[in-house]
Amino acid sequence: MLVTTSMSNEEIVNFLEGEIEPLKDPIYGDLYRASAYMNDGTYLPCAVFQSKKRLVDLAARVNRRV
Repeated sequence: MLVTTSMSNEEIVNFLEGEIEPLKDPIYGDLYRASAYMNDGTYLPCAVFQSKKRLVDLAARVNRRV
């Protein structure tokens, strides 16, 4: 399946969750690997998709410790 810029974020997430087995990470949560073409034509053979909420939560925890 080709994910395009015309797809909503929800459609992309549904595709990733339905078609790709996640990598389980205790810190970052589920990570999804896929290849990707960028708008400028650059090909990335392995891109990682993950929840930005998990990253924000992790940054907030780290910031509280500093």
